[in-house]
Amino acid sequence: MRRVRAAARLAGIAALLALTDTAHAQPARADASTDGFCWRGRPLPRCRAFALFELGYFEALATTRLREPSPFPGAADRDEPSFGRQLSWSVGAMRNLGAGTAVGGAVIGGAALNQGPFVAGTVRWRRWTGASTSLELAGGPGAAQVAMPFVASSTGYQGDVWRPAAVAEARANLADLAAVSVRGVVVPRAGGRTHGAVFVGASTGSTAAVIGTAGLGILFGLAIAALGNAY
Repeated sequence: MRRVRAAARLAGIAALLALTDTAHAQPARADASTDGFCWRGRPLPRCRAFALFELGYFEALATTRLREPSPFPGAADRDEPSFGRQLSWSVGAMRNLGAGTAVGGAVIGGAALNQGPFVAGTVRWRRWTGASTSLELAGGPGAAQVAMPFVASSTGYQGDVWRPAAVAEARANLADLAAVSVRGVVVPRAGGRTHGAVFVGASTGSTAAVIGTAGLGILFGLAIAALGNAY
């Protein structure tokens, strides 16, 4: 009888532990209330997958420079940065693998305000640190436009050319509405030298990024119209 009672107690304890483990594991699994695809990212069980649409501003914290004598008598020597200020867009999607991790990809485009535009396709890894906060790493191949050295020709220099590049980025993200980033771009073997830059930036995402993009498009259109009227 004692053995039977002891066995019953052990069975009860095991059942209780199993129920406890199930209760703790439940938030990590998708269920009937999980959205298959969300416009703004959330961890499981809220979202299975989600979109990425981001608009950011980046400043070159450090960049290589192209310095060389001018081939033209009396002209100033050349001294210009490889990269400068940029507006950046990211478009892609991610999928939650569990309650804490998501993976996906995005296409990044950097529109140079003064020097060094680039495009890249990146793989992105996200670690959820809360219900709406996350840390991210991204990287991948792309292409960047960089300045080339002077050559002995009628034009005097080759101008800016597109070359293969590599891009890497680390981000801290809040609710896919605001993020801060550190981004690196490297362009090897361009004109006999390696170009590169480290950027710091801030970005917004989701609907705010769409509104910002539309606003920039309107401003750009107005500027083009004003220039057309001026001439």
